[in-house]
Amino acid sequence: MKVLAHLAAAAAALLLSPGACADGWPVKPVRVVLPAAAGSAPDVIARLLGERLGQLWKQPVIVENKPGASGVIGISAFKQAPADQHGFLLAQAAVIAVTPRTLANPRFDVDADMTPIALVALSPMMILARQDFGANTLAEAFALARSGRQPITVAATGQYSIPHLSAEYIRKAAGLDVNIVSFGSTGGALNALVNGDAQLMVDGIPGVGAMRQSGRIKALATTASERLPGEPGLPTLAETLPGSPELSGWFVLFGRKNASAEVVERVNRDVRQVLQDPRLAARFVELGVFPRALTPAETARFVADERQRWGRVLDGLKIEAR
Repeated sequence: MKVLAHLAAAAAALLLSPGACADGWPVKPVRVVLPAAAGSAPDVIARLLGERLGQLWKQPVIVENKPGASGVIGISAFKQAPADQHGFLLAQAAVIAVTPRTLANPRFDVDADMTPIALVALSPMMILARQDFGANTLAEAFALARSGRQPITVAATGQYSIPHLSAEYIRKAAGLDVNIVSFGSTGGALNALVNGDAQLMVDGIPGVGAMRQSGRIKALATTASERLPGEPGLPTLAETLPGSPELSGWFVLFGRKNASAEVVERVNRDVRQVLQDPRLAARFVELGVFPRALTPAETARFVADERQRWGRVLDGLKIEAR
């Protein structure tokens, strides 16, 4: 009996070791730490993805919400979980690209602590104006801002958030004389826009749909790489400002640094498979995010490029880490 017990333990250790083959994986429930609150858009995305992956893996995918401290609480929970090839992190762009640059002690290192596995989706920004703003195109808005005929304030949701940094990027790249004010919520930024305290606004798509439908604000452009499905008349930033990169929030699935190559490949393949489901893609689009499938190597390059991109914007703001 002791021999059998030792053999069973050895087999389990081999299966869960970093070099183990992923053919038999997963052998138990999979846990995904999410540095966002329950009920938030990232939470809905995580649960939709987890439901599809759980069906594929025939194991539950448990989403663990760990919001707070600019993502540090979630990443700490991810790092402290057992390194058994069954724990992952679904992180937003700001957590990975911004937090390490704005906190003096973020308590994590992207390169040392995690392995990028799969890009899940992109969340492009939208550039908006009051309905009665004296510009109906982004080019006209830029010309007005450069003219100095009236002071222009740009509202953005969240300090050092992707909307805020996107606004800062546009201001510098377009050579605009505008004042950028960050608000604690999308509602606060929208109120400033509608009330005339701000003339332009940069934010993600999900929170501004109702106000657009009411006719009180208008969209001038998105920061996506191409015109969005369902918005064929809405140009991209690059159409007005040639050479502009895609400026988006994003969601990337990470494993621990010791994640086996086999498990990384397996998870990436399965994520890409479920992202091809038209029903899942349609639900994502309703949330203002757009699936984007990349290989593990492409995902790693994407994360590195995004960290550099937003790092350059933050350097220009001369932020003192807090």
